[in-house]
Amino acid sequence: MDYVNIATSNANLDVYLGYGVESDPNKFTYDMRFIGVNKDNGLKLSTTSLPILADGFVISVYVDGIENKSNVLLNNILTISQAAKSSGKANKPTPE
Repeated sequence: MDYVNIATSNANLDVYLGYGVESDPNKFTYDMRFIGVNKDNGLKLSTTSLPILADGFVISVYVDGIENKSNVLLNNILTISQAAKSSGKANKPTPE
C-alpha cells in the first residue's frame, strides 16, 4: 500500500492514527491526529512521506454529524480508499 485517501462530502472529520496493527487510536490516545478534515482539504497518508506507516497502522475517524446550534443531522458520505503503485515491471512467465 502506497497511500490512503480519506474524503468527506459535508461534515468535518477528526482522524486519529496509531502506529502498528495492534494499536487502538482514539481521541485520548494516538500517535498522530488530524482535526477538521473537510471536503476542501481531504487527507492523504503516504508511505513515501511517512515511512513509519509502511509497517502498518490503524485509523479511527470521528464524524461530527450534528449541527449543534440548530440540532440538525448532517448528511455525509465518508470515503476511505487505498492504492498501491505498480512497479511498472511485468512478471516474466516461467519456462516449463
